[in-house]
Amino acid sequence: MSNQPSKSLEVVAAPRFDITFGGLVRPLGNGKTADFFRIVRGIPVLPALILTTFVLCALFSPFIAPHDPLQFDPTETLKPPAWCEGRSTKHLLGTDGVGRDVLSRIIYGSRVSITVASYVIGLSATFGIFLGLLAGYFRGLVDTLLMRVADVM
Repeated sequence: MSNQPSKSLEVVAAPRFDITFGGLVRPLGNGKTADFFRIVRGIPVLPALILTTFVLCALFSPFIAPHDPLQFDPTETLKPPAWCEGRSTKHLLGTDGVGRDVLSRIIYGSRVSITVASYVIGLSATFGIFLGLLAGYFRGLVDTLLMRVADVM
């Protein structure tokens, strides 16, 4: 008797699959589309699109806003949004108590929000890097105390 198998086994490579949104399975190819999906796979696409839209609205707010956000009109006070009864397409989100356009105020207000968020992120990153450097340099008790404070937060 021979120790060798009577039939040789052929190894066939199975197609590679990638899981996308909603659990749909699609095969990964070798083309440019597959390369794009391999690069984008780790990026949260929907939040990136929302953030990009928000930043673009803030940057181009003088061109996007339909009205001056500071201009008030006492005859246009508390107008409802365009989808409510008594609506007007002049002010899509309505007006406030002094007659200022709500949509324009939201668009211009995004500039302040982006500025404040940028400063907060910069300051917290600077502070965190500084504390991380302290913990790494001194080690021991300082490292333990800083990590316990971070755990409490």
